[in-house]
Amino acid sequence: MGEVRELEFAFDIASPYAYLASKQIEGVALRTGATLLWTPVLLEDLYNLNGRAKAGAATDSMPKEKIELMKQDLVLQAQHIGVALRQNDKHPIQTEAALCLLLVVPINLRPVLTHALFQAYWELNEDIADESVLPHIAQRYSVALPPVFDDSIKDQLHQNTIRLATMGALGVPCFIVNEHLYWGQDRLFLVERALGNPAAKPSNNQQQPHTLVYYHDFGSHWSYLASLQVAEVAKDCGASLVYKPFFLVGLFKLIGTPVKGIMMYSPAEASHERKDFIDWSEYLYAQSKWPSVFPIHSILALRVAICNENVTNAIYRAAWVENKEIAQPAVLFEVLSQAGFDAGALLQQAQSQDVKEELRRRTNEVQELGGIGAPTFQVLDPEGKSVAILWGQDQLNIVADLLCGWRPRLDCRSLGPHASTTSKLFSKSKL
Repeated sequence: MGEVRELEFAFDIASPYAYLASKQIEGVALRTGATLLWTPVLLEDLYNLNGRAKAGAATDSMPKEKIELMKQDLVLQAQHIGVALRQNDKHPIQTEAALCLLLVVPINLRPVLTHALFQAYWELNEDIADESVLPHIAQRYSVALPPVFDDSIKDQLHQNTIRLATMGALGVPCFIVNEHLYWGQDRLFLVERALGNPAAKPSNNQQQPHTLVYYHDFGSHWSYLASLQVAEVAKDCGASLVYKPFFLVGLFKLIGTPVKGIMMYSPAEASHERKDFIDWSEYLYAQSKWPSVFPIHSILALRVAICNENVTNAIYRAAWVENKEIAQPAVLFEVLSQAGFDAGALLQQAQSQDVKEELRRRTNEVQELGGIGAPTFQVLDPEGKSVAILWGQDQLNIVADLLCGWRPRLDCRSLGPHASTTSKLFSKSKL
């Protein structure tokens, strides 16, 4: 008898990313032979438990650039997997009653009813908190909606949420395999690999000649992981690759993001950040090590990389594998020398005013493109026109598709007041 695998899918109907996950999760279970468990949780309670902003207010403290890029990301993710998505006019809607309904129906009806609720919220623009809407959905499946849910059902929903928070969840969707938690629908290939499919990876499409511009900072752990992948992504797609170091702290100052970044995270957020970094490192078979001196002051190393981009991999390895303090000129000299470069000449050139100005210019360039962090990727079509700006090494599968000719239909008008500006990011590519 084969090994019994279980895949738990924790979700709230109010999450658009949980909706996207619901469209893919059954395929993961089918390909791996896993038993799929559907676990409703209340996102607002989860935010309260882990110290994050309440549902519906999480964007209040974000710079507008981040809000716009997140809207763009949602559209890209939906179109990338071929899923219809419409921003609900009343989002966020209270979902406690809908989630309680999922807990009282027979377990075999939970998946189909979950799909119906997601469809009502994210495709049909229905208010599932309205007293006339939820009974109508329940009746389609011959389910009687009780006038009032027992306290025991509400307590079960609360206990589901507490368990998720205890495991370190910061939001939904979450996936649990052997008590290991993954957060985000863009982590589903990690989930599939954990369930025994070693070939699981983000997908990409056919190849066309494009250019990938890779904006990065040596102080960013996500830039480090991206550095392990960008060359292969570009090669697989027949694209040219341009490295552009920029100063992440400088960008934060320009757009109003707290400069301390991860150092200001709550304990739950900091714990998840490290865990997510480890998960990605293991997926990439990277010998990563969190530096003993963090954050990394990367400005000198960035200037050196402007002088000679070939130093990039050696510096990332020194900082994120060998735990060397690259902010120290003597240490950086040693790193460069051992990698076969003329360290003295590079460090001297890095102090020139022209190089300093170039680093400032590139940092301003990222802001002007709408970037909000590192790594940032710009995809250029064969004519050199901008196709898209994406943020995060976990977007490299979409980067690959764009490099290969895929184009989203970025009509973001249904996603709120910032959508028109978001669309401008793609206007140059005639999407």
